[in-house]
Parts: sequence; structure tokens; C-alpha cells
Amino acid sequence: GAVNYDNLSTLFAVLSLYYLVLFQRQRLVGSLLWFMVFLLAGTLTKNVFLPYAAALAMVFLICERKVIFSTSWLRQLGGSSFSWFACGKILIILILFVLNLNLYVGNKIRYGHLIPSMEQVLPVENCLQNRLFARGYVVRQYKTGKLTMLDARRLALQIRDPGDRAMAMDLLQKAGQERAEAKPARLGRLAYSLEWAEFITARLYGVAAHLALYKSTGWLWGYYAFFILSFVLLVVRFLRNGLMNLGGLLFVCLFYVYILMQVVNYNNYMGTGFVGIALTGRYLFPVIVPLYILIAHGLMSRMPHWWQWMVGVVGG
Repeated sequence: GAVNYDNLSTLFAVLSLYYLVLFQRQRLVGSLLWFMVFLLAGTLTKNVFLPYAAALAMVFLICERKVIFSTSWLRQLGGSSFSWFACGKILIILILFVLNLNLYVGNKIRYGHLIPSMEQVLPVENCLQNRLFARGYVVRQYKTGKLTMLDARRLALQIRDPGDRAMAMDLLQKAGQERAEAKPARLGRLAYSLEWAEFITARLYGVAAHLALYKSTGWLWGYYAFFILSFVLLVVRFLRNGLMNLGGLLFVCLFYVYILMQVVNYNNYMGTGFVGIALTGRYLFPVIVPLYILIAHGLMSRMPHWWQWMVGVVGG
């Protein structure tokens, strides 16, 4: 068995966003403290939370850039209701901050990376018990010449999960074919983005676990139509009225998706040649709420009631 922390990281993502918006509206120190609590708790929960936390922190600094270092801002917060409960939240923030320093700075000191690889922390024999590590390990060892194709296949056959075992064999076959090529064919970033969007949509609204169950292409076109229509209406509304306080949400979504797509997933693709490797819809969970808020605003904000009802019924 394994512990799934996606739900916890998604909870912290939603709560940190909620209290940031609440602070922007009410200017209460309690909301600011809760925002910091859930942001720091999220960075301890899952690595995928880090770009989301960075985006929210940048939104906060941009929104408060004119007043954050002024005495009036400090007096405004100091004038808010302060209690022992607030002191407790400050203590929690300090503890979480120290834990984050211990984790990430400690990783940098001990392993040379903020997020070390599994084999840097544990013996390789123990790491090979993890099916995902074993799948990537046999391919890396073959590509670097540390294992022959025969030895790599033998090691891949020891992977217990049949799906990951088959994927490891496919990756080894592709690596063997590419070894004879001077320059393996790869998609450019723009072409990869289109493939990535197709894969992530299918896996976000399907099942991608130890068993896979995806919607047919016809059903997926319904989602594409909703997204494209929402984007077009959002752009039209932006050209007419501006972003209507949605700029922060849009920045968080774009920043997070860029890091996930072009930094993390694209590097995986360049190393393996498979677009869908290590690509599941749950990696979008941290920004699923701001994404849906933008979609809802695009489709329904300032639209006739009959349109709102129709979109709600069809979308539901």
C-alpha cells in the first residue's frame, strides 16, 4: 500500500487561495496568518505544491508591493483584532517555516539538491522496490551504458506491476532504437504543448491509476468545446472590461501550468520520447479551483440568465 497525499495538498491549495482572497477583501490579519499557515503546510506536503506556492507568493507581493514596506500597512495590520489565537497561528507559522528550512535547506546541504532523487536518500536495492523508480532506473542505466540491453530487460522483468513492467520494456526498446540514431526525433515545445493538453484532459477526466479508463474522443471534444468557448469569452470580456480582479488567478494558473508542462513534463519527454510518461491529471489538482473559476467567469459572467441556465445544465 501507499499513502496518497493529493487530497491534502489540494486542500491546502484551496485554503491558501481562499484566505489570500479574503485578506485582499477584508484586510484582516487573521486571514493573512491563515494564508501563511496553509501555504507553508502545503510546501511540506508535496513537491508539486512548490510552483503553486511560488505563484501565490508572487501574487501577494505584487498586490501589496506599494504598501507592504510602509508603516501604514504595518499599522493597518497592527490595528486589526489581535488575540492569543493569533499568537498561536504565528507560532504555527514559525514551526512550519523552520520545518521547511530543515527540509529544503537540509536537502541542499546533504544531497546538493532541494529535491533529491530517491537513490540519493536510500540504497538502490530499496529504491527498486518502488515500481516507478525501477521503471526509470533500468532505462537510465541502459542509456548511460551501465547495463547491457539483456541485463536491463532482465531487471525490468522483475518489476511486479504488469503495466510498469510493459512500459519499462517499451522504453528500453525505444532507447535501443534511438541509440542507433544520430539525433532522436522529438517534438518542439509548441507541438508538445498540444499533445500535452490532449493527454492531460483525457487523464484529468478519466482514470489513470494501476488500471486505466479513459473517455472516448467524442466525449473529450465536449470538454474542448467548453474550454475554448470559455477562453474566447474571457478574452472578449478582457478586451472590453479588463480582467475584473481575475489577473491573480490567471497568473497562478499560467505559471503553474508552464512549470508543470514545459519544465517538468517536457524534460521527461525529452529523456524518454514518450509524451504520456509520468503524466496524470491529478498534477493539475492544485490549480483546479482557480481554473474552474476562470472557466465559470468566461462562460457565465454578465451573460443572460437563459444562457447561464443552459451552460449549467449542459456542463453539469
